[in-house]
Amino acid sequence: MDNLSDRIRAANPEAAQPLPERVMAGLDDIMAGRRVPQRTTGSRERVTHRRWRSVALTGAGLSVVATLAIFAVVLVMVTRPQSAVAATPRPLQLTETESTVQTLREGVMSVSTSDVGVGSTRGATWEGWFLQLDADKPTATYIQPQRTQVEWNPDLSGTSRITAGAPMTSEGTSIHPIPTTADQPGTTLYEETWGPGELAVPYPKSPPEHAAAMREYLNSFLDEQGLADGDAATAGEYLFAVTALLQVWTLSDAAQRAVVQVLLEAPGVEVSGATTDRAGRNGIVLAVDPTSVDAGYRSQVVIDIERWRILAVERSTIAGIPDFHVPAGSITEYTLWR
Repeated sequence: MDNLSDRIRAANPEAAQPLPERVMAGLDDIMAGRRVPQRTTGSRERVTHRRWRSVALTGAGLSVVATLAIFAVVLVMVTRPQSAVAATPRPLQLTETESTVQTLREGVMSVSTSDVGVGSTRGATWEGWFLQLDADKPTATYIQPQRTQVEWNPDLSGTSRITAGAPMTSEGTSIHPIPTTADQPGTTLYEETWGPGELAVPYPKSPPEHAAAMREYLNSFLDEQGLADGDAATAGEYLFAVTALLQVWTLSDAAQRAVVQVLLEAPGVEVSGATTDRAGRNGIVLAVDPTSVDAGYRSQVVIDIERWRILAVERSTIAGIPDFHVPAGSITEYTLWR
């Protein structure tokens, strides 16, 4: 717990004061596995809801929102096997592409940086699915993504809300009628309001819009987390940092291009092929080497090379999860931004 609280404070150097007692108590519950999401009822009263997962910093290699109190959760680690196989999404279907890392680097660098448009804004919205494993619960036989919306202010106040998406099969086909164990689409699974100074944001300063400045910006975050040493950062480590950034900021076009350029210029990245992502958009898939954060998992990012934007990030288990009969290569989480 001390390590987590240190990371949260390090991720927000502008807030030197101790974290509020309510936040620390909540984090303690989360790290001890005692906290579950709760439905709001229009007031501060809630009823218990089953466990949920968002992108979190764990030894299993899931992303960095463990630095955010509103998203910090623990994947239940168990040793009791189950006979059923957990439902996981079908991997993205890849096709051949003429794109290479070098041609992509040349493409993103050739775009004019003089465009004038909407700058980066605080807050973000994304959709995702995260494998939930619990020996005390029936193994899920369907996929139910979640939609997360975060809004925050310069004084580090804000709100966060997670709502249920439509259940689907592993192939992405909608399920009708909705399973009795699923949440009705649109149901609020979690909602919280944060007062001034209560929200530990890993990137309180506005993102830069040029690759060199963006690289330094991301390096600062990685250094604070103890995950990389400046210029030695790999594409996997930058993807870790970028995922955190995209969960608290909606980036401008120029900032998006800068992020893509940083990823393409880092060691440990290659082109896997072309695909259509889970939102029906065409993109190029970049595979990044595992890092110390996500050892045992493969990560890939889907980018739009027309607008040079990140569309989605996915992770899969390399060796599988034997305790739950999850085969090697199974998708364990995905996040997409529309």
